[in-house]
Amino acid sequence: MSNHYSWLASWIEAVGAIIGAVGTGAAFFAALWAIKHGREQSHTALEQSRVAVAADLVFRADEKFGRMRKERQEAAECLLAFKNNSEDDRADEVMDFFDTVGLLIRRKILDEETAWSLFYWWAVGYWEAAQKCDYVEKKRGEYGEATWEDFEVLYNAGVNRTKVQKVSQTAVCRRDVRWCRPLVAAAQ
Repeated sequence: MSNHYSWLASWIEAVGAIIGAVGTGAAFFAALWAIKHGREQSHTALEQSRVAVAADLVFRADEKFGRMRKERQEAAECLLAFKNNSEDDRADEVMDFFDTVGLLIRRKILDEETAWSLFYWWAVGYWEAAQKCDYVEKKRGEYGEATWEDFEVLYNAGVNRTKVQKVSQTAVCRRDVRWCRPLVAAAQ
């Protein structure tokens, strides 16, 4: 009789071990599924966050650029009249603005298409005007080769992306001089 119970006990023990192994395997696969599902949710939440931050940055940058009327007028005047030996640095703030936009693109915080859609006309005009009068070259000589390299990234990305004809730098600068001058005067 004791052999009968010992066999039954062994059998129950074996069945229990099998059930335990199956349960452990199921728990393992459930944990893997939860990790994968959690990563997908985290990735989705992260992407939504990135989009929200980018949208906020776009609105702030557009708003700031709109408020930079005086600086844009001065930058346009500076670039139109700039000579290589000039000490005029009134275009720096506008150039820095576009450099920051380029940095956000390079760091993939802001997408190229949105930035280019908002700022292409001015970015091309200011960059080409600054190149034409050697403003960028002079500033890179003063501050180093990295000066406005992200602005150059913005410019090159946009020109390559759209394959448009280059905007006349003189037209952009003259437009900002004409457009900004009355607005600046009215604000004072």
